[in-house]
Amino acid sequence: MRLPQGSSQSISIKPPTAEQYWSCLQRFFSFEEPGSRWQRLLALTGKQIKSPAIKPRDIGTLALPAQRQLFLDVFGLGTKSGCRQQGGSAATFNVMLALEDFDIFEPLTFASWLKNASHGGTFEPPGGLPDPAPCQDGVLTELSVRLSLTEAQSLWLRQAFHVVPDWELLRQGGPWDEGGSAGFVRDCLDVLPEAQGLSAADYLSAQRQFRQLLEKWRPLLPGNVLPYSILMVEGPTEVLLLPHFATLLKCDFPRQGTMVLSAGGSRQMARRYLNLRDVTSLSIALVIDADAGDQAALLEDSLRQCDLLKVWRQGEIEDTFAINVLVEQLNKYLHALGTTTFVVPQDFPQGQSRTAVLDRLFRRRGFGNFDKIGFAESVVENLSHPEHVPPDVVAVIKSICQLRRR
Repeated sequence: MRLPQGSSQSISIKPPTAEQYWSCLQRFFSFEEPGSRWQRLLALTGKQIKSPAIKPRDIGTLALPAQRQLFLDVFGLGTKSGCRQQGGSAATFNVMLALEDFDIFEPLTFASWLKNASHGGTFEPPGGLPDPAPCQDGVLTELSVRLSLTEAQSLWLRQAFHVVPDWELLRQGGPWDEGGSAGFVRDCLDVLPEAQGLSAADYLSAQRQFRQLLEKWRPLLPGNVLPYSILMVEGPTEVLLLPHFATLLKCDFPRQGTMVLSAGGSRQMARRYLNLRDVTSLSIALVIDADAGDQAALLEDSLRQCDLLKVWRQGEIEDTFAINVLVEQLNKYLHALGTTTFVVPQDFPQGQSRTAVLDRLFRRRGFGNFDKIGFAESVVENLSHPEHVPPDVVAVIKSICQLRRR
């Protein structure tokens, strides 16, 4: 389906709220393969459009230039902030994000984006967009040659220059005030040169500035913002505990640029890893329970040279604690739950699964099965000595911190 000529005049746009803008802007620098990211941006766009000519669900079937124009009409530079400085530092920032995408994602992901985004008709080149700086197309072509980009990557780069969201909005107060992401963007807008008139060499120089700013702000950024590496674990318990233990060991995951992902259970580890391995060039560390033998064997056979697999020596992460540390942390957790019936080391016979023992001990106290997540949250709050981090965990974290950075 293609947008009928002149039909844009009949499109009614509901101005996005600040929260909707922030949801859109975060998509640009969060870890998400290009095709999925663009489809989600179109979905956000569709929620703001009312027109008899097109339904929100049909936006993805339009020719790519029409998709871009609708996005710009809703979220483009100046739509909220009022600043319409085309070709300014916001465009440069957007190009920098595209350059980071090329380091993070495999070339096939851009080919997949292009194929899916243009299936509504014959692909039209970016010339179909209102072009604030025609001379930049030649510069972007030269930059693509210098970087040996594929055709799809080159088109992603041009789209980054032309399809600029309203980054200037982050200079105002809003839901983005907490955390470091908005501060990072504002710093980039202040430091990076305006895109108008830049050469290919200028863009490469700007990339060096951008990466210095990324290093400066890295400790304050969420793990999924332009990550350097990925840690995949089985579930939420490890998502809570491993970053905390890493911080105690002076191997701070945010500072390292390590994004932590939960696979949703041991049975999902291999599937999630194989999917990630095919779409990202980032190094991936995998941590899995000792009882997940089949998954561990499949993962070991599938690892790339840059990736890492660690299996707990016994059981699950609760089994790695020294017994005195485990008992101390359990009793702090039980105290927070309002009971004075505490546990002792003798409650944990050698050779028995601690998870099974914990389930029995907590049921006996009227709490039902052991709440692993609740216990992990308690450990994060109460365990503050690096020497109490389990030795098996120390070895794993040291290996993770030695992963190759992009």
